[in-house]
Amino acid sequence: MRISKRALLSGLAMLGTVALTAAADDTTPMLVNNPADFWGIWGPAKTEMVTDRSVPGGTAKRVAISPKPDHPWDVGAYVGIVKPVHKGDVLLLAFWARAEKVPAGNDFIELFAARIYGTAPPNTGVTPEVSFLAGPQWKQYYESGTATQDYPVGTLSVGMQLGTGDQIVDFGPVSVFDYGPGYDLTKLPHN
Repeated sequence: MRISKRALLSGLAMLGTVALTAAADDTTPMLVNNPADFWGIWGPAKTEMVTDRSVPGGTAKRVAISPKPDHPWDVGAYVGIVKPVHKGDVLLLAFWARAEKVPAGNDFIELFAARIYGTAPPNTGVTPEVSFLAGPQWKQYYESGTATQDYPVGTLSVGMQLGTGDQIVDFGPVSVFDYGPGYDLTKLPHN
């Protein structure tokens, strides 16, 4: 896989910001996803990469969903975790998103049931399912949780459902950090 210089710098910049925040606690988190990976998309949606200098890295993945699917899970986004995660490890999901086009009568797009979860049944979640409301301005969203079991490489992912309307959402960089066991969740950024 080819990694663009811009995507790599964006991922490193995000890692640096989180690492500096954690340095006061003598904890340096490990990045467990590939910072050059943008969200993969499933279901009937059109995607394209767009240039947008107002988001870190200057590049976004635009996801156009039209018409509104029958179910929220008919269209979704995912990012794989490429390193192992151990029982007790505290994970932080950090991603950028904004609404390019909202459903008629709304001011926001609902990013539904976002979570870090095991890819094998019963798909145990490291984080609970959370919904975020994305407006027209770029915003960084956070979610965190503690692994209740070991997850070998390739058995953990991040996902969310996007089929909540006839809409267009832009995604910027996404990062998943592992703070190791016992890290205080209250010290992590949150929305």
